[in-house]
Amino acid sequence: MILKVAAQIREIERKKSSVKNLRKSGNIPAVIYGSGEEAKHVTLEKISFMKSYKKSIGETALFYVSVDGKEIHTIIKSRQMHPVTREIVHVDFLEFHPGRPITIDIPLSVTGEPEGVKLGGNLDVLMHKLPVSCLPKDIPEAIEIDVSALNIGDSIHVADLSHEKFTFNIADDITLVIVHAPRKADEEETDDDDDATDEVTEEVTED
Repeated sequence: MILKVAAQIREIERKKSSVKNLRKSGNIPAVIYGSGEEAKHVTLEKISFMKSYKKSIGETALFYVSVDGKEIHTIIKSRQMHPVTREIVHVDFLEFHPGRPITIDIPLSVTGEPEGVKLGGNLDVLMHKLPVSCLPKDIPEAIEIDVSALNIGDSIHVADLSHEKFTFNIADDITLVIVHAPRKADEEETDDDDDATDEVTEEVTED
């Protein structure tokens, strides 16, 4: 997914009040980092940027940032959130070039119903994204994992995935999904008793 956003160059000021005023005026401060190049400090119009950003949630997105008539190809490196409102207050972009590999988190897409689940087991998805390195043109929208053949006790690891145009930046023995055996009745009763005890303990503590 390619998303285009506009940005304006901003002057770096040491006063914290200048950044606060920037945010109060409906903007988001951001920095564009480039390999071997000086970082560009820019300003994003909040409403416009958030419309694009919301489209990228749960997706693999490339951001083409327009600055002074030049389009810079980037990915979001990191973002800072307000501790209370959870709104984005700062964004770091990382510039990439078509012929150079980049590292990016790709979402996992789990498909199918495991045989073990049909027998009463439970599917546990342990990873939702994987870091991969590849050329920008080879970035996949998602990494699909078919769990249909998994029986109780079966699992899929990073090493089980097939990949030709990218490499995983994570250990091969990392477990991605696993099918657990169904819970026994006595275990469920024990859990229920534990929950009841916890509830009483909470009430006593509050008193």
